[in-house]
Amino acid sequence: MGEGTKGGSTEHRPGLLDGLKARAEGADDGDDSGFSPWMILMFGAVLLIMINPGLRFTLGRYVGVVLEPLIGFGGEDPALTIFFASIITGVFTGVIRHVMVDWLEMAEVQSEMKAFQNELKEARKNDNSYRVKKLTELQPKVMKKQASMSGQQFKPMGFTMVVVIPMFGWLWTFLESLNAQVAGPLTINAPWGLGATELMSSAPIVSFLPTWILIYSLFSIPIGQLVQKGLKAVEFSRTLQDRPEAV
Repeated sequence: MGEGTKGGSTEHRPGLLDGLKARAEGADDGDDSGFSPWMILMFGAVLLIMINPGLRFTLGRYVGVVLEPLIGFGGEDPALTIFFASIITGVFTGVIRHVMVDWLEMAEVQSEMKAFQNELKEARKNDNSYRVKKLTELQPKVMKKQASMSGQQFKPMGFTMVVVIPMFGWLWTFLESLNAQVAGPLTINAPWGLGATELMSSAPIVSFLPTWILIYSLFSIPIGQLVQKGLKAVEFSRTLQDRPEAV
């Protein structure tokens, strides 16, 4: 019967504790929550673009010099313009998130946390007071490290905004100009509509935003997720080949 054990025993796994201790000590090196003044500044810029037409026009005009010849299609197909804009931002944001987040380390932390919880549950079940004490002492630091790793997912947001903000400003200005040129409201056949949907009208559910933003998001968010998952799969596959014990 092990030290401090009563009514049973649990296998001592020093490797688990050593690995968790090393990661937990790393959590004390600094705040890695992911939120920073840079990210707050980027969100502020998005808000300004939404409420300030003059700023949107200025940004859209400069960005349009590059984007309009590529995906403007002479204003003939706004739906296609929105779709290609979504692809561009989705791919860029997916790549940025993949590069800036250590998904392998995050997976390792999650695996170790699961093992930690199982170990603690087993120690309590076997009434191993010594093991419970050791694991309980480590738990706050382990939880802090897990929160730190989760916060890393927010770190790329400020950088993705560098891509999203210019695209956002140009699309808004571009579609506003098309809307002003047509005799009636600018419309397309949206996925949820039985007929024509006005791009500059209030979106369903989110009434304070124009409909085109909802359409844009329906494309860009899934595309970004697909790119990110694809890159993660490739990275994990390569790591599994090079270091089978790491995955």
